[in-house]
Amino acid sequence: MVAASAVLVTLLLAADGAVSPGGGGPAAPTARLEVHASPDCATREALVARVAARSPRIEFVDDRAALTVRATLDQRGASVAAELVFAGAGARPWSRRLLTRSCAEAADALALIIAVTLDPASAFEGGAGNGRQTAVRSVAAPTATPTATPSLVAAAAGPADRPPANVERRSAQAEGALDSPSPSRPVAAHRRLGAEVALQTVSGLAPRVMPGVAAYVIAGLDRPSPWSPAVILGLSHTWRTGLSEPDWGGTAAFVLDAASLDVCALRLRLWAVEARACGTLLAGRLVASGSDTYLPVRAVRPLLSAGGALVVSAPIGSVLEFGARLGAGWSLVRDSFEFSPNVFHRVAPLAVGASVGVGARLW
Repeated sequence: MVAASAVLVTLLLAADGAVSPGGGGPAAPTARLEVHASPDCATREALVARVAARSPRIEFVDDRAALTVRATLDQRGASVAAELVFAGAGARPWSRRLLTRSCAEAADALALIIAVTLDPASAFEGGAGNGRQTAVRSVAAPTATPTATPSLVAAAAGPADRPPANVERRSAQAEGALDSPSPSRPVAAHRRLGAEVALQTVSGLAPRVMPGVAAYVIAGLDRPSPWSPAVILGLSHTWRTGLSEPDWGGTAAFVLDAASLDVCALRLRLWAVEARACGTLLAGRLVASGSDTYLPVRAVRPLLSAGGALVVSAPIGSVLEFGARLGAGWSLVRDSFEFSPNVFHRVAPLAVGASVGVGARLW
């Protein structure tokens, strides 16, 4: 971990600038810290303590006008994906992403980046490197106030200020390893298996919206890139009763039992929320029955539609998660229903289904 910390300090200071120890640097800034992670992985108090161990001058305040430091840790099987974002206080948003083997490693790396970014002088005082010297490029002191942007401006270094060439090469290689995976180490993919129960509504198949219930099972691969394939299988039961025909009399009821298959190729993440874009196929049976008429009839008709869906989920703790789905499909079978001789309803060209529910991540 000491060697890894030294590499991170070298990268951070070489890429974004640092304060020379002889410049007398400004006072350490204040910032507002947000931590998004499961309690068993990391907490705000623990991260504050790790930062304080590297730079006691940094103060974290509850002021929305201050520079905001947002840390996100996401456990993905045997690894932890960490992201650090600096924003606000007139600063251009700036971020770092890491993939580590444990929550402790991720918290240490984030604390190191926070300490060196907010208090660059700490890199020369032994705190950031645990007492070991770190080779960095000499730069000019920033002219911004302590709470200004973490993207510091680097001055041109003279021949005497430049680190050895082999240090620069190792820094460039390490920076490339953080920003893009090496060909010999492919991007990690984690298998995903989950289940969800939800409240469902369907419109377009009956004269009015049909409420009901649904259950979904998802299986796929979660990758750091948007290409994260998954399939979602759903079963739903929706109904609508008491639909009256005002002109000819009679009451109708509709019941839909259907199965859906979503094939998802893309996954986008924003903090802990993820969204998947899917193609969807819905197949089932639509039962229509009439009453309060001279000749009650019950009809069972097939139903088939194809289209697209957007699936959104967000974690609730370490196991449970909130889920929502919005799907729309073109009706491939369009039947008409009538109280003879008046056509009571015809299936709409476009059917829309929406659901919200709670699920569990089984794997």
